[in-house]
Amino acid sequence: MQSLLFSAFLLTSCNSGVNLDGDYSTESDADTDADTDTDTDADTDADTDKDTDPDTDPEPTIEDWEGDWTGIFTMNDFGDDWFEGCQGEVELEIDDDGEVEGDGECPYGDTTYDLNFEGTITAEGELEGVMMIEFVYAGLTSLTVEGESDGLENINAEFDGIYEYSDWWNEYAYDISGTIELDRD
Repeated sequence: MQSLLFSAFLLTSCNSGVNLDGDYSTESDADTDADTDTDTDADTDADTDKDTDPDTDPEPTIEDWEGDWTGIFTMNDFGDDWFEGCQGEVELEIDDDGEVEGDGECPYGDTTYDLNFEGTITAEGELEGVMMIEFVYAGLTSLTVEGESDGLENINAEFDGIYEYSDWWNEYAYDISGTIELDRD
């Protein structure tokens, strides 16, 4: 008789909103609604072109820079603007080991300053070196040159240094700077 009462109690509980998961709701926990928002549009912009030129270009080497290069040497004003700068030509030769040598001239009034360059270039086109310029009063002045290429046909560099000289009464020192723009011959 006790089992019959327990069975009746259990059936009554199920019908009164008590379910076996412990809450008092009569709804089912399962998701029974249908998903009606399916993607039915077709992708019409498919990529059908084929890359026939894969990126297989080799990295540059030092030998890629070998040859003759010419360009413009521009020295900015210095010395409280008493030296108005100069612009001249420079010619460099790069050998297959990356050694760079060259010379040039920079006219200033009735004088032409001689330039002499020695340096190196890396496979990536980074130029480093020293340019010597011979001033009338100061003699040789060393300019540090650094630059890089924007392609195998151009090299752009900047230089700086100090122009120093003295007379009977004073010593002078002026910062010098400028640019070199080179093109392959």
